[in-house]
This record gives sequence, structure tokens and C-alpha cells, in this order.
Amino acid sequence: MKYIVGLGNPGEKYSFTRHNIGFLVVDHIAEIVAKDKNFELSVDIGKKSVLKRFFNVILPGDKKYNGWQRNKNLLLYQASEDLCLVKPMTYMNLSGEIFKHLDIVEPEEVLVVVDEIYLPLGRMRFRNRGSAGGHNGLKSIECALGTDKYSRLRVGVGSSKKTKDSEAEVIFGSDGLIGFVLGRFEDAEAEFLEQVVQKAAKGVLDWYSEGILYVQQKYNGIDLRF
Repeated sequence: MKYIVGLGNPGEKYSFTRHNIGFLVVDHIAEIVAKDKNFELSVDIGKKSVLKRFFNVILPGDKKYNGWQRNKNLLLYQASEDLCLVKPMTYMNLSGEIFKHLDIVEPEEVLVVVDEIYLPLGRMRFRNRGSAGGHNGLKSIECALGTDKYSRLRVGVGSSKKTKDSEAEVIFGSDGLIGFVLGRFEDAEAEFLEQVVQKAAKGVLDWYSEGILYVQQKYNGIDLRF
């Protein structure tokens, strides 16, 4: 089973904040899966079904199926027999707690989608391992998995200004770092944000089908600002 984990904070207060871009990406993937008839939605409702294991729910393929289902501190969307989308409902600092409630998880089968303040909006970076880089959500996941050998997609949420120095320095403003990441995207960024989310979602689905080396080569050099 592969798990795509989008990080964010639950609640309307945090909707569309920079820290929640992981939620935005996996939500968009769920929309793609629901609309794309070519995507495998058939699910074995036996032991392999994560939803069957955790919930007494109607599964994909039934007209009443509405996608996301909640169990304790996470939301699950089973896209196919071997792919689940996950949104932790624990708040960012405790994101790793979700793995207590999932089937046996192999770290190499996990991709985490997370915000990156030191990349501008329009850039993204896939990695197959690495340090948490000060991100509390990644710290929690590394602690839960006992390793840093899991894939992650860092989606830039920093300044999207088209300057050569925009990746070298991030100006957080009067509210500081915390205020910046918990702040909502500016109105002027809304249309561009949609492009970023769509491209990131496409990259994540390519990871699912093609693997980490493929997406590193294809997406790490993309800059949607230019």
C-alpha cells in the first residue's frame, strides 16, 4: 500500500494558509481520482482495503461513496487498491501519530507533501530522504517511522516575486516566521496558487506510477514563475 500524506492543520481557521498547502494538494488529487474514469477506482473489499479495515462505510464504486472518511485522528481517501490519501487531523506538530492507525507502513511507500518556506511559490522539490529541516510535521513523521528514508515533496510557499534573489532570502514581515506560514495566501497569489497545486498533484501521481527518481528529474527543476 502506498500512502500520500498531505500535511496541514485542521479547521476553517487554517484553510488556505501557507502551512496547509499539503492539504490543498491531496484534496486536488482526490478530485482528479474522482473525475478520471481511467484511474483505477475498483477496490478489493477484503483484507487489502484500508477503508474496510477501519470503517463500516460504502467503498469506491458505489454511488453513495463520498470520498474522505474519518477515523480517530486522520482522514483517509482510498483512491485504489494500493493507494491511500491521508490528511492528519492532529495539528502539524503531531502529524506522525497517524501511523499508529494505518496498516504496516514501509517508509519507502510513503510520500509526504509539505510546505517549504525557503522555496518560492512556483518551485517544488522531491526527495527520497533527508532531514526535517526544522519542519515540525516532518520531525514528527521521522520519529514515528524511525527513519528519514521516506519520500517527500516540498512545495514552495515563499515569495513568488520573479527575482534572482527570491530563493536566497525570505522576508516574513512584521508577523515573523509563524505568522507567515499560518497566514493565508494573498489574493494576488490565488490564480498562481491553483497552477502550483495542479502541478504538484500531477507530480505526486507520477511518483505513484513512476517512482521517486523519475519525479526528481522531471519536477525539481521546474519554476512556474517564469
